[in-house]
Amino acid sequence: MNLKFSLIAIVTLILVGCGGGSDSPVVPSATLTKIETINQAKNSFQALGALNSLNQTNTSNTKSSKIFSLKTTSTQCDSGTVSLTETATTSVIVANNCTRGTVFMNGTFSESTLEDGSSKTEMSNLTVRTGTVELKTNKFVIVEKESEFWFTVDGDMKVVAKCFSGQYNFETREKIYDAQDGSDNVERGVLKLNGVMYTFDNPYVTIKIGNTERKILQSELETELTSGCSE
Repeated sequence: MNLKFSLIAIVTLILVGCGGGSDSPVVPSATLTKIETINQAKNSFQALGALNSLNQTNTSNTKSSKIFSLKTTSTQCDSGTVSLTETATTSVIVANNCTRGTVFMNGTFSESTLEDGSSKTEMSNLTVRTGTVELKTNKFVIVEKESEFWFTVDGDMKVVAKCFSGQYNFETREKIYDAQDGSDNVERGVLKLNGVMYTFDNPYVTIKIGNTERKILQSELETELTSGCSE
């Protein structure tokens, strides 16, 4: 399971034309999708997979570059507009109904470097759409420190795809650390998703829904957004 995700590929697509934890929890803006069973809890992790699904539209090798990097000056759209403002520590993108190829973006996307060396990425009133996935968020914040292998996610996200949709709220209770054993697992961390607690302890995750608690392998979580549907 790989919880590393980014929207930067979509932003890069729009800007360069290369192809068609917050301090406090972010309050969700809409009725949350109910998670009442362990299977629903597994399936709901596809909400995180939405970010990776959008990331897959980028044909370049993003793994060799820093995930959150906005070092570019070109701003192009087939229709609509997009602007980029940069300072020494912050980059802010504002898109106004910008379409480039199959990608649509409207809203604000910013990245900043914090005093401790971590990176903070914030999406505000943002809508991003490709041919198969649409993501909307009033506020979503990702903080990561690559040198220490941890990240946090906090905020609201609405996902609409062919076989998966819903409204989700994320709250990082304890920093999420990537495993360094060559697997895609999380070493440790605690995440709250729509009121459900996920406690990671490599290679397991304990899911708690009300009084129901179950420990499963992290590989059982649905972290990839399903692109096809069984008819």
